[in-house]
Formats: sequence, structure tokens, C-alpha cells
Amino acid sequence: MATASEGRRTQQERREATRNALLEATIQCLVEQGYAGTTTRAVSGRAQVSPGALQHHFTSKQELVAEAVGYLAAKLTAQLIEQGIPSGTSRRDVTEQLVDYLWQTLRGPLIAAATELAVAGRTDPVLRERLATVQHQALEGVPFAARQLFPEQAARPDFIGLINTVLAAMRGVVFLGFLSSADQEDVWRAVRPHLLALVEGWQG
Repeated sequence: MATASEGRRTQQERREATRNALLEATIQCLVEQGYAGTTTRAVSGRAQVSPGALQHHFTSKQELVAEAVGYLAAKLTAQLIEQGIPSGTSRRDVTEQLVDYLWQTLRGPLIAAATELAVAGRTDPVLRERLATVQHQALEGVPFAARQLFPEQAARPDFIGLINTVLAAMRGVVFLGFLSSADQEDVWRAVRPHLLALVEGWQG
């Protein structure tokens, strides 16, 4: 039964709510069941939406999963910017905030879902084409948020290069967690001091 507040929502708001529920359910399916297990029926069931309603919003599985990753990347970027970073009182504070911010960004459902789709897209040309634009947007999201959160550092022309270098190192550590969270934590404890030294040295 619809509540009074639901009854007052406009058609556009209801449509947006349904779409977001489907995208959230898609991310959950990708993380928990992988790409093969992320069927439109599984997604509609998890979102408590009819299969017909899903098809009204997304014409194919490839469109659905690609849109879900783009949605999650944009949501994560907005949340991190809104959350903000406490102002540091020293170069070391800023360095740790930057490195830990990037690590926090990579850990979680975004990298797991994106990895599932990257592997599937290698042999699925339709999915690969759908993902090309979304992947570009997702990769730009982290540097964009970093520029908002660390404006002084971002003023330097080589800031994005630094961010991408640190992210590349972190991705390798994140992938270990797909098989062993203990190995991931052990490696991260060993890698973090080197990344801190890299960023601190870059600041001069």
C-alpha cells in the first residue's frame, strides 16, 4: 500500500525512484553474484520491480549494468565531496588524507562491479561499447573529487598524473582482496608507507 508521501510524489519522482532502485539492485547483484548471475529477472526481483518495468527503463542487460556503474561512480564522487576532508596542519596530514581518501574510494562496490564488467566486456563487444563512455566518466570522477578536496595540491600541473599513479598501485592491492581480504590488508600495510613517501616527495 502506498504511503501518503508516496502518493504526493510526481510521476517523474516515482520514475526516478524506480530507476535508482534498479541501479542499486544491479550493483548488489554484480558484487554478490558476478556478471553471469546478474540477470534482469534477478535485478527486478531484488529491486521489487516487475520485469516489464525494468524493460521500460533499460532495453538490455548491457545498458543496465553500464548505467549502474556510471550511477555508482557519480554517487560516490558526490558523497566524498560532500563529506569533505578535515584540514591538515602539516604536509604529513595532507599527504595521509590524500592517500587514505584514494584508498577509501577504491575499496568497496565500485571496483568490484567495474572489474566484473571489464572482464565480461573483453569478449562482449556490445557491453564493451556501452562501458567505454561510462568507464571514462568513472575514471574522471576520482581526480575531479580530489581536485575539489585538495585545491592547493591540484593547482600543480602534474597533480592528475600523481593521482593516476597512486590509483594504479592501489588497484593491484584491491584485486588481492577478491581472493583474500587478509592478503589485501597485509599488502596494504606494506604499500601505504611507500605511497605516502611518493606523495610527500612530490609536494617538495
